[in-house]
Amino acid sequence: MEILKNVISELKQQLKISVYHHYSPNNRDFPNIVYSVISDTPGLHGDDKELNSNITIRLYVITKDGVYYELQKAINNIMVNLGFSRGQSAELTQDSYKVKTLDFKISI
Repeated sequence: MEILKNVISELKQQLKISVYHHYSPNNRDFPNIVYSVISDTPGLHGDDKELNSNITIRLYVITKDGVYYELQKAINNIMVNLGFSRGQSAELTQDSYKVKTLDFKISI
């Protein structure tokens, strides 16, 4: 999926932090981002063909201290510049980590 490659590349290049798929393999690099595609549904059909897809990518911003506001703003700018719109977000705590989830949607 080309759009996902673009997202990963831009996040790594502009934020200079680690980006992982599904889980963070180590507990040394903080903050870091974990991503997953949580939805990829048909958006439009015509002549018995799928013409576009609606894709939602969830980013988990994982920190030890819960300080992710500036990082969240930077992520939002990157994603909007790639054509995404912002969806829901939530804060949670897992073990001793503070996590901010951010959903971004695009139709391609």
